[in-house]
Amino acid sequence: MMQNCRAYLQKLYRWSSGKKYILFAGAAAAAGTLWGTVWYIVPACLPDPMAELKHETPVRMVYSASGECIGVRRTWDWQWRKPVPLSEVSRHVKTVILAVEDEAFFEHDGVDFCAVLRAAWQGITAGRRISGASTITMQLAALPTAGKRKNIADKIRQVFRARALEMRYSKEEILSEYLNRILFGGKVYGIEAAALYYFGVHARDLNLAEAALLCGLPQKPNAYRPDLHRKRARERMNVVLHLLVHHGKITPEEAASLRQEPGLRFRDFRKPFLWRELEKFNDWTFGADMALAEAGPDGDVQSSLSREETAAVSAILRNRLLLTGAGDAAAVVMENKTGKVRVLAAVSGPGRGTFLINGTRVIRSAGSVLKPFLYLEALSAGFITEDTLLEDAPIRFGNYAPGNFDGKYRGRIPAHQALADSLNTPAVRLLAELGEKRVLARFRELDLLRGGAEQVNGLALALGSAGHTLLDVTNACSTIASGGIRHRTSLLKESRSAGKRIFPETACRMLLEMLDRRPVPLCTVPGAWKTGTSSNFCDSWCVVMTEAYTVGVWFGNHTGVPVPGMTGLNTAAPAAGEIVSLLYAGGYPAPSGKNRLATRLLCVESGLRPGGRCRETAPMRVCRDIPLRQCRRCGMPEEKRFPVRILSPLPGEYVAGEKGNVTLLLAGNCSGAWFIDGVYCRDGEKFRQEFAPGVHRAVLFAPGTGSAAEIRFRVREPEKR
Repeated sequence: MMQNCRAYLQKLYRWSSGKKYILFAGAAAAAGTLWGTVWYIVPACLPDPMAELKHETPVRMVYSASGECIGVRRTWDWQWRKPVPLSEVSRHVKTVILAVEDEAFFEHDGVDFCAVLRAAWQGITAGRRISGASTITMQLAALPTAGKRKNIADKIRQVFRARALEMRYSKEEILSEYLNRILFGGKVYGIEAAALYYFGVHARDLNLAEAALLCGLPQKPNAYRPDLHRKRARERMNVVLHLLVHHGKITPEEAASLRQEPGLRFRDFRKPFLWRELEKFNDWTFGADMALAEAGPDGDVQSSLSREETAAVSAILRNRLLLTGAGDAAAVVMENKTGKVRVLAAVSGPGRGTFLINGTRVIRSAGSVLKPFLYLEALSAGFITEDTLLEDAPIRFGNYAPGNFDGKYRGRIPAHQALADSLNTPAVRLLAELGEKRVLARFRELDLLRGGAEQVNGLALALGSAGHTLLDVTNACSTIASGGIRHRTSLLKESRSAGKRIFPETACRMLLEMLDRRPVPLCTVPGAWKTGTSSNFCDSWCVVMTEAYTVGVWFGNHTGVPVPGMTGLNTAAPAAGEIVSLLYAGGYPAPSGKNRLATRLLCVESGLRPGGRCRETAPMRVCRDIPLRQCRRCGMPEEKRFPVRILSPLPGEYVAGEKGNVTLLLAGNCSGAWFIDGVYCRDGEKFRQEFAPGVHRAVLFAPGTGSAAEIRFRVREPEKR
């Protein structure tokens, strides 16, 4: 058996002796194929390691319109990281990091085999790990698993991931990603964040000493942090300087000079980090957050906000809060021609603690601040002009009987005065005449039907009974100030809005002049303005419109607690006046644009286009391009011109009191003769009367007109216990 084996081996040797070069070539080819597979094909088949690295997102910064940083927001990983291009990094950093971490970075293909052999020999001879062999590319590939203990299999995976990076990206891209992602202590990642955190300068401004200190930190970031361990950081910097001398980057004399006078410009660590300060709540927080939300999930944001004006407006609101019983206030300043928000401020009074509610987005009762839109719609439809006479008298629609804020009625009054005095009954009459569907459609175009406002009765909507936000109201009013063109609200500097025409320009001009007949309190420049107060004194509003800006102001309590005596006139209007004066501190420009109002002869009795029965006319202003409806008042029977209405009691059922009767208020829209159950009672407009259980009929006759109003109601006995 042994002889047979020996003979076989001898035969194989004789056969191969003539073909040894062929075998050598085959072995070399097999080794080359294996090497190519391992070194090129396998890494090429791996997923891109950079995709995993890019899950770690940088901080997002919000800048004002003038380029000042007004907000910094960390993302999900809560890290201070701000990537910068390699061109924005100091040349000293590039020199030092290569000398310290990977001198042959631009020569190898991801793995430095000389460094591997050197590290292996040092480890064998010393019996412990002396140095590492990880290149910058390998360190970048290992960042997703940083902090975990690694075995041989992990190292092999790291090598393949490094090769995958080298095959997909240039050396400059890899070095840039490395400098922007390595840890420099705590939550500080990347060279830009480290330069700002430790020295208060940008990465491009680092000197050689600062670069030497920072580039020594990644080995043990938290152990060498100069804000916590200054001595260790200096010792590590000396090691880095020694390596620079060893690699011939600097001379020993330069290193000695840097050790003696390092030129380290440490910031004052007793003060908070600038980014941390900008991350905290401040006057620009709400605007910055809204700009970030509008811009989308990635990148820095250039907002339309003015840093100085926002701070000044916030100060005005805080000062006015000290003079009122309100606890919260908000203001919006919008550019009319673009729809961009210039100022967005929301503050709270003393004792409220940290303010966390954006008052510009809170839904509140708007009060009379919406009345201009009813008048504007009526102007656009040719129903009225500024001098059209409107009726201010008690009114009732079913169970809805609105009254004026002061409880008084003024009879027939010009439209401009009815709007300036914020009278309710003329506004409700206008809405009823225009039709609820038409008004609701217009409010929908103006984005004034958010938050469930569309479910509110249209007549009540005219008086601001529904909820609206200050931002929406201000943007809607800016549509008037811009001549009827509505722009999309934006907090981004580069946003563009073509705008959509909602109202005729002439109607907007007439309305603005109707609102500009009285000066704005504490305002040094002219402006059209309107105030509003909720029925329970919870909210006070004021909107001021100039050619360039629309300013909206709100005062109240986010808790909904009423503030007795607070009105838009005495609370919100003075603050709005101060804000407008601030905006025009540099001077008020001359108004631009043509006067599109004309003068026509209109009926004195109605203020409308005269008809055949109109006896007297007078020159009044009208909108040039809007046909005005004809007067229908003149020649109308008196009972139709002034219909009689019973405002109280309403038809229905009333419960008698313990004595068997109930006292009800009898009220009409005029003083006349009252008949109860067919029997004359008394003359008057309003009085109280007792009624026994049963069905009752009340009739009001208007004197001299022959017209009357009638209602029926029932009084029932109380339930017995």
